[in-house]
Amino acid sequence: MQAEKEAQELAATENTRYYAGVMNEAGAKIGRIEKELEVTNNQLAERDAELAAVTADREEAPQLAAQEQNPATANKELPEAANVLKDLRKALGKKSTASLADVEKILEILEES
Repeated sequence: MQAEKEAQELAATENTRYYAGVMNEAGAKIGRIEKELEVTNNQLAERDAELAAVTADREEAPQLAAQEQNPATANKELPEAANVLKDLRKALGKKSTASLADVEKILEILEES
């Protein structure tokens, strides 16, 4: 009985050592995976920043192109159509044949160019 008890204790000790080794290996593997995940997350953050910069550049490009094509009106605030029509009528001293719709269309063309 003593020999059986010692054999069981020895088997339990060997099992404990085996599982302790397995747990150590698993812990080491988890540590490596966590490091890889951290590196991958950092790479993703860098790519997100690059993507945000490219997106901002693409959104800004049409505005810059419009300013380069017509710098005279690019930075100016255009007046309201009704004010332009009123000023036109004052300058002519009589009723203008231009309508409010005509003036609005002219301002739209100026904004687009």
